[in-house]
Amino acid sequence: MAKKRVLVDLERLKYPNSGLGFFCHCLHRGILEAKQELTIHFYKELERGDSTVDKVAFRGWHRLFNPTPVFYNVLHVTHQLQKYFRNTPHQGKRVLTLHDLNFLFEPLTPRRYARVLRRVRRNIELADVIVCISEFVRQNLFDNLHLFKLKQGVEIEVIHNGLIFSDEIDSFPSSLHLEPTDKFLLNIGTLHPKKQQLRLVEMLQFLPNSYHLVLVSSDGEEEYRDLVLSQIKTLGLEQRVHIVSNISNLEKQTLLAHCSAYVHPSIAEGFGIPPIEAMSFGRPTFLSTHTSLPEIGGAEAYYFGELEAQAMATTLLEGLEQYANDPDKPKRLKAWAHRYDYKTMATAYLSLYKKLAGIKA
Repeated sequence: MAKKRVLVDLERLKYPNSGLGFFCHCLHRGILEAKQELTIHFYKELERGDSTVDKVAFRGWHRLFNPTPVFYNVLHVTHQLQKYFRNTPHQGKRVLTLHDLNFLFEPLTPRRYARVLRRVRRNIELADVIVCISEFVRQNLFDNLHLFKLKQGVEIEVIHNGLIFSDEIDSFPSSLHLEPTDKFLLNIGTLHPKKQQLRLVEMLQFLPNSYHLVLVSSDGEEEYRDLVLSQIKTLGLEQRVHIVSNISNLEKQTLLAHCSAYVHPSIAEGFGIPPIEAMSFGRPTFLSTHTSLPEIGGAEAYYFGELEAQAMATTLLEGLEQYANDPDKPKRLKAWAHRYDYKTMATAYLSLYKKLAGIKA
């Protein structure tokens, strides 16, 4: 009997430094390393030298009509904004990974809001199984079900994201004029109001002058970036705040390994990959109490009770003192982080594919 066929959407791999690109990379590797009872093909942009044995080529015109899934028993659409599987003659089962519904809470123009809702709604309403990346996202979906007409019998599950952990490090990014021995706080993410980097800049003025702040961001809202830069100048922090972009994964890991603390006061997260990466290096990790972050950070993270600069500085200094006096803390942080392993994530998705394909466990 021929193996059941599954098509996994990895189109976002064309943006390898993005959160979705990283998710696809981890899922891809986990599936390849697992023992297969299925024929699994990957939908992605082919690169020079790519074997086409297990790959289906992404094409720009697929947003109009995409015939590729027609011969597959299961189609996995890996994010809710995907536009390449809206018009397709697929008759098998469809899985959708729902990363967040953040657009519901962002200050979008009415036109932009309607466009995003239309795309998310289409993907959600076509799904036979919706996989949420956290309990928070699942509850958020339940709270907003009035916006969607779900398929009858649709299943809603939670599979936490999984990361590929590595302790390999390199030198600091050449654009960053700091030494590994310098004290610095680290934040990784798009420069955006929901990520609250402005609060970190304002917090820095209440910390000893020996502390620096490193913001790693590959993109962002221009207006918010200008606001952050303006506040840095107003507070006279030009020599203590460092914004770097387009760094390699190895450079990112080096920063994570050497930071005095990882700080992530975001108010809109579906999961929160950078905090887990920081915890995997045993670094003290400070989060907001919003959205998925308490679920993902658990009891080992520290939390900003309020997002006011002076209060945040107090929380940070108290947390760093606790960390210094708790020799087992790095070990516990690493153990917590490794709950979110890419192999565990891939195994959960493979079990789901098999169930939908009618393969008994």
